[in-house]
Amino acid sequence: MGIDNKSYSGSNSFESLVEMSRLNNLSDGVFAIALTLLAFDIRLPEGVPIGDLPNKLLELAPKFIVYLISFVVIGGAWSSHQRMLNQIKRGDGLLVWFNLFCLLFVALLPASAALLGRYPSAFVAIMCFALDVALIQLTTLWLWRHASRSGLINPTLDPRVVVSIGRRLNLSTVIFLLSILLALWNTWITYLFWVGLFILLFTTDWLSWQQAEMSRQASVPLENAKRASIHVQHAGGLLRIDSNAEEKALLNGVFGGGLVSHVDRSEDAANIQLRVPERRGLLSFKYP
Repeated sequence: MGIDNKSYSGSNSFESLVEMSRLNNLSDGVFAIALTLLAFDIRLPEGVPIGDLPNKLLELAPKFIVYLISFVVIGGAWSSHQRMLNQIKRGDGLLVWFNLFCLLFVALLPASAALLGRYPSAFVAIMCFALDVALIQLTTLWLWRHASRSGLINPTLDPRVVVSIGRRLNLSTVIFLLSILLALWNTWITYLFWVGLFILLFTTDWLSWQQAEMSRQASVPLENAKRASIHVQHAGGLLRIDSNAEEKALLNGVFGGGLVSHVDRSEDAANIQLRVPERRGLLSFKYP
């Protein structure tokens, strides 16, 4: 016996309008070029005497700090972007344009980073950089929302992860826009604010994907049971049930996203409840 409540066929059900491998290659190329261009602004002027070299290197410190921040921004954007595209199983025309809008602002980041490196305490430079980063997050959010609402993503992906990606992109967009107002008060606190945001986003992003990809092998022994009822709390994704349990096992299987099980036995009857564990702390329902 086999039950499959949601299955996916990448080529049979839908016409493929976009070759996702080419979309991935284009995106990787733009991100790689943007990362490379970031370092072009870190250079000494011509004709610096050897005796002035230490002082001139110290003068490059603001540019180097901006370089590190920009590298983290683009690297983090690429990490999230490629994982999103990996979960998108087919594309359409709108998906291509949303992706191009995102790449538009990624390609612009080396220019806004160079401006910030030359004028690290100028409000206009901070505003241009923060606005560029916010637009990268916003266009990525548009891409993901379109893919999820149009049924383009992998149907086996935990629905909570789909929602959490949108929440994280929303949060980072709003915070970078708010950092522009913070720069009116103190420009250097703005830099610390960005660093704190990067740490928070990296931590929650890694934890949520680890939780989503976590699987657990579980087995319930048959013992003396002659009758059994099994209640499965199934939120979404792929569910397969068959009759190929191991010998002397009432139930066994692999459960994605973790498992909480409860077994009640009464004489020759067994009542089994299976559900996905609740998320707490950084993995709460609200965030991420």
